[in-house]
Amino acid sequence: MNDEWEEQFDEAYEELTSIHDVTAQRDTLKQRAADAHPILIALAQEGEPGDEEEPTRTRPTTEYGTLANQIGSNATYIWKVLVAIDKIGSRVGDPPVSPLVERASLVGPRHDYFGWDHLVDTGFEPDDDRAGLPDRAKREWRKRLREAYEHDEWHWTG
Repeated sequence: MNDEWEEQFDEAYEELTSIHDVTAQRDTLKQRAADAHPILIALAQEGEPGDEEEPTRTRPTTEYGTLANQIGSNATYIWKVLVAIDKIGSRVGDPPVSPLVERASLVGPRHDYFGWDHLVDTGFEPDDDRAGLPDRAKREWRKRLREAYEHDEWHWTG
């Protein structure tokens, strides 16, 4: 992890914990975000614009549980890691990496992804009882996924 990234993390952490009332140990979240960042950047670089339309499990994405296992975490904690990385990315000009993470059983991200104010505003209610995502939510998510695939100048953690 380089000094610039650590400084950006500290600002993102303050925003997460004070503005968004997220509970997470600073050092744990920092290490997990630093470990997840290069994994997600590699997926984004592997993808090409248009891959967002490929069938599930054939496009360069990962699943919450898979990413969690790779960084020594659990799937329910991954959203904190993703939001931290996305907030850092927004400060340095990177698009969100959170669209690169999908659910294991269905197309696209978890419902709470659509409640993250830095990502989308689809009118989709994150607590919707539907198992799958409505078409408008899938379109918005695919748009963000394409942005990750199109981006060339990623900032690295270390």
